[in-house]
Amino acid sequence: MTMTLSRVLGHPQLRDDDAPLLFSFAGGSRYVPLIAGAGLFAGSILLSLIGPINWNIDNAGEVYGFLVACLLALVAGYVWAVRRHAEASVGRRWQLPQASAIVVLGSLLYLVLYPLTVYDSTGSWFPNVVKGLTDPGQAYADKTAAGLEIPQLAV
Repeated sequence: MTMTLSRVLGHPQLRDDDAPLLFSFAGGSRYVPLIAGAGLFAGSILLSLIGPINWNIDNAGEVYGFLVACLLALVAGYVWAVRRHAEASVGRRWQLPQASAIVVLGSLLYLVLYPLTVYDSTGSWFPNVVKGLTDPGQAYADKTAAGLEIPQLAV
């Protein structure tokens, strides 16, 4: 029996709509992820601005302007997505892929690109994990030396 991609993604354990959610996002609870994520982002910006480490940023206005613009875009996009009417826009032109299909395809892409990334940064196809844990300084030095000797591959 041959396994096709549509057959793999149609497996019962990979369906997104079999089990009900533990709770529903309604009312104010829809904004909990925004408060947590944007709060962490804003806290990180503030910590880098007034925290104990002096980052010596030459163009602080540009950097913090960009970070605040990213924060505002994150908040505006989330609020727009929460307030829009999903029934009117979903599935009009094309069928949206299941989330599990995206995870499976992303995992396969990761498995294909991982050895190339390791080879590009270390010079070997698989990392030496034991050496990295026992002597991280030497592993970093080897990685740096390998980066100077290995030609860059365009993928």
